[in-house]
Amino acid sequence: MRKLWLMLLIGCTAGAFTACSDGDDDQKPSCPITEYTVPSTAEIGGFYTVTGKGFEASAQLFLRNASGTETAAADQTVTAAGIECTVPSTLTAGVYTVVVKQNGSWDLGPVRLEAAQNPVSSVVLPAAIKLNKTLEIAGNGFTSASRIFLETADAAKTRTELTAVPSSTGISCTIPDGVAAGTYNVILKHNNIDWTLGENIPAAVYKRLTGISYAMSQTCDFSTVEGGVEAVKAILLEMVGNDQEMADMYFEMLFSEGTNVVSQLSLKYGSDNRVTAVQQGEGADAADWYTFSFDGDKVSALNKMYEDGEPGIRAFSWVLNDGKVESSNVDFMRTVSGEVVSRPADFTWTYDAVNGQCTGVVYQSNGSNYVSFDFENGNYTADGMFEYGDAGKKNNIFGVDVAKAIAGVTTSLDDDHALACFLGYDGKASLNLPTATMFDAMSEDDPAKAVTCTQDGEGYVTVAKWGGVGMDMMGIGVKVTSETIFEFTYAE
Repeated sequence: MRKLWLMLLIGCTAGAFTACSDGDDDQKPSCPITEYTVPSTAEIGGFYTVTGKGFEASAQLFLRNASGTETAAADQTVTAAGIECTVPSTLTAGVYTVVVKQNGSWDLGPVRLEAAQNPVSSVVLPAAIKLNKTLEIAGNGFTSASRIFLETADAAKTRTELTAVPSSTGISCTIPDGVAAGTYNVILKHNNIDWTLGENIPAAVYKRLTGISYAMSQTCDFSTVEGGVEAVKAILLEMVGNDQEMADMYFEMLFSEGTNVVSQLSLKYGSDNRVTAVQQGEGADAADWYTFSFDGDKVSALNKMYEDGEPGIRAFSWVLNDGKVESSNVDFMRTVSGEVVSRPADFTWTYDAVNGQCTGVVYQSNGSNYVSFDFENGNYTADGMFEYGDAGKKNNIFGVDVAKAIAGVTTSLDDDHALACFLGYDGKASLNLPTATMFDAMSEDDPAKAVTCTQDGEGYVTVAKWGGVGMDMMGIGVKVTSETIFEFTYAE
């Protein structure tokens, strides 16, 4: 009996020492790792630690699947407590065998790999990234361990890490200087796992519009009329029934040379970077046109130049959703039975599902159309007034829609529609810059004039101009060389 117990004891002891052995041959070495612990589960892409004694600096961990294929763990580090590593993100969920290679190959035990769970939820990113402003990402679950990267949306996938600080609403990210305008993916790295928070997001330096100037210039060649300038004056005098004062006025209006500023707008902003007023006029002559106030997502505007008893817009308000006008209320002053009375109306603004551009405004009362904004291939045409012949001519993504702004300055749009364009509240601008216009054509038979746009270093249009040579509009025969100039100013 004593021999039987002795044999059983010897058998159990041998089993304990060969638990991670690479064979049963007593001549082969036994597993060098002792008192080890293999966690039974791990997340793919996550950290993984096997504790134990006997790990040498040369030790390497592998994960072997059911087919026998072994994959080395990533980022391995041997410590006094064991070996730390990362489960490769290329592996799929399932049961694997943990293998250590150190003076042989030793099976340590099974581990079930599970798909990692995104640590953040309810993530909201801006439609476009302002490279010179803080990138605010809304969401739940961000921590001090969260790392945020901008990754170029191209084959290179070059990454730039941002300085990220968790906030009460998500995470605030500072973008380092030198990041170029382009299209980016936003990447979260958490516990060494990558998560794509957003893809193909455009990014550029942000500036806000501070002014628009509309001017016209012309030179006149009177030599095309026999008798020159005096003959032209005589013809005008005869045309107005020998009224000298009126003839002089027409001559000044039609043939004055030089540059005449037709309209000057200035946009004023408060310390919170929200608009407070839009002014008309220059310098000391500037006066408030509209003043603005904010209450949450509601923006109210008051026409300071409205005169009692005159038809027009006295005031309006917008309700914003994601930075765009979702609905509006306009206090129209209409002439009814010879009397000017208030006729307010509520509107819903509609947007293109593909490009996010405002395509129209409809009455809330019956859904009928109030106004449409014509876009062709993502570009505002103003009923054929603007042409886009070069797809490579693009504005900064935060720049004002040049064609629509021109229409707004020249009163081709209602005040609230023009101001929404100037302030960027009417969705995305045209995808390209206009290359030709019929804006000041005298008839439909006149050819379109080429538009020249000048841009600053960040791609913002600072000047849009066009011109040409033609005869005076009265048909007298004076050769007139004219130019129309729109200037745009911006500030960060």
